[in-house]
Amino acid sequence: MDHMKPLALFCLICLAFATSCKKDHQAPQQQPLDSFRLDLNFPARQNPNPYGRLNYYELIVSEGSGRIVLDTLADFDVPVITWLKTNQKLLDVTIVQQTVGSLSTAVHTYKAIDLTAWTNIPDNDSIQIPAGGGGTAPTPLPTVVTYSGVNVPLGSYYNILENGLAEYGQAYSNAVYGTGTSWPGVYFYLIFPDLGLYNIHQIVGQSDAVDFSHPDTAVNVSFNRPAVYTASGFSIMGYPDTTNLETGIDLTYRTPPGAQLITNATNMYYPGAKGFKKYFFSYSASDAGNIDQVTVTLPWVDTVPANIAIPDTSWYTITKTADTGMSVQFNNTRPTYYNLVTTVLGNVNFTLTAPADSTLLHPVAFFRSLKSRMLGNFDYSQMQFSSIYIDMDAQPDYRTYWVGKNQIFKAYSPNAPAYTTFQHQF
Repeated sequence: MDHMKPLALFCLICLAFATSCKKDHQAPQQQPLDSFRLDLNFPARQNPNPYGRLNYYELIVSEGSGRIVLDTLADFDVPVITWLKTNQKLLDVTIVQQTVGSLSTAVHTYKAIDLTAWTNIPDNDSIQIPAGGGGTAPTPLPTVVTYSGVNVPLGSYYNILENGLAEYGQAYSNAVYGTGTSWPGVYFYLIFPDLGLYNIHQIVGQSDAVDFSHPDTAVNVSFNRPAVYTASGFSIMGYPDTTNLETGIDLTYRTPPGAQLITNATNMYYPGAKGFKKYFFSYSASDAGNIDQVTVTLPWVDTVPANIAIPDTSWYTITKTADTGMSVQFNNTRPTYYNLVTTVLGNVNFTLTAPADSTLLHPVAFFRSLKSRMLGNFDYSQMQFSSIYIDMDAQPDYRTYWVGKNQIFKAYSPNAPAYTTFQHQF
């Protein structure tokens, strides 16, 4: 049996060698990064210094634990490029803006943000104008449109809307007149709201004649306004040419005296599928004291639906806590985000933007912990709650939503999603 001992020893040596080789070829474990490169801009191209605003702002980046990762004063339109030493993926981003002399201050914090996906701060006021858009309009000239064959009950009131202006009148003969300052290609929209009759006319010259003896019949849409709201109103734009959104026409008619339909707008007349290719529609409602307000916006629709989901106060539970906090519970639809707005002395505004799972916020403690350089020894004890603003967007994911919002806004963009907002005032 002695000849087996060398063989066993040889096998043990081979096994040890194989094990050693296996360890040497194992992939190294991924180490978490402790920093990332920030490249963030605050565009302010339209109003570089509106209302005496300082030409710089304060950028504060902090972890959820409260640790400050970055606090810097930066110029508008100059990217902040630096490395942030943190292994946290989601950070709180705070912007502080002030007017000259510190008469007015705006502080806005976006909570739980993935900064690696941001290129611009969402508060920016910059706009991209597409090629061919935003051109200089022709010189407007006095324009008169005569509508003949108007066979309606005497005294029927009408609206004529054109080029952002509205004219109101009552029909006491078989002709009505629209006047304005326009140019060929502009649309005139005549509607008799009580009768649901309308006409769309594209201007040819300074004196146009339109036969109204066979008017088009408008579509009547009813709105199911929750009982908690006592006032409501709507606005609607029509787009006859979806390749040129500058041709949009305001179709929001008014009451006979010219007042907005804000008290009893539970229905609306509009051209429907026959009149325009697309519509931009918004419906708003509020209670008697304007404490609770809601707006439903459909920016790019073929027709306005008859049944619109209008949030009411049962959708949310909003409670002030004893320790100067705010608790928000979402009982029905989970929103994309919500803003908690607080003020100090009326001229310093603080906004906390948070995802729906951040149901308890303490604005006094949070903003005090930032130790803002621009606010200095500010007295946060005077902070008061102002409002809650809840947004339910077609993009429900909080972080994906803000990635889209930090891009430069594209004017005349046709693909804007629908959204609903609810606001509660304190």
